[in-house]
Amino acid sequence: MTHGLPTRLHDLLEGYGWGPLFQMVWIEGGDLERVARLLRADLGSARECALGDHSVYEWDSPGDLPVAGAVWGGETGTGWTQVLPLAGFLLSALEVQAALTVGGGRLLHLHWNVVDGSRTLIHVVGGEVTTVVDGWGYTDGSDPAALDRYRLDLDLDLGPDTPWDVGISSMLTLVGRVVGRQVDREWLDAAHLRYLIPGDAWPEVTG
Repeated sequence: MTHGLPTRLHDLLEGYGWGPLFQMVWIEGGDLERVARLLRADLGSARECALGDHSVYEWDSPGDLPVAGAVWGGETGTGWTQVLPLAGFLLSALEVQAALTVGGGRLLHLHWNVVDGSRTLIHVVGGEVTTVVDGWGYTDGSDPAALDRYRLDLDLDLGPDTPWDVGISSMLTLVGRVVGRQVDREWLDAAHLRYLIPGDAWPEVTG
């Protein structure tokens, strides 16, 4: 087990206020509008803005119901779309992940929560959860070994001997290897599109 791995990626996101809680999704394909359509977002709500703009978190409900979700994202330049949920937990739902991978596409969903110590990476292909990597580095799913070639030399075990920031940076490195681009300040500081998802867009998820 190695403990000399850099913590740069964890530290980068912590600088944006995401140290304690974080969620991001990567969808294969470089077409953000297609992703927005699959998310059943209100295409008319699209607003180009940077994370540092106050307007990124300001919105009125596009319908009579409250917004079910808000997402901000853009293309990575490597054939993937990177999406940051700003509100709601829709992108954690398998029904939504299945819709985003219709036709056999791939999706990665990374989530962590310092408070309860949870951290999970989910790999979905064509609506099927093929690989789940939990906070101890264990894998599950229909193809637990699908990401093995990307995790060589990475310390994904968040046991008592592994610092939290090392484990998180390792998980982000794994994602970057799959996507072809690591999370970086250039992408995070750029202006991307923010979409709103109406409150009645996903009744099968929100009830």
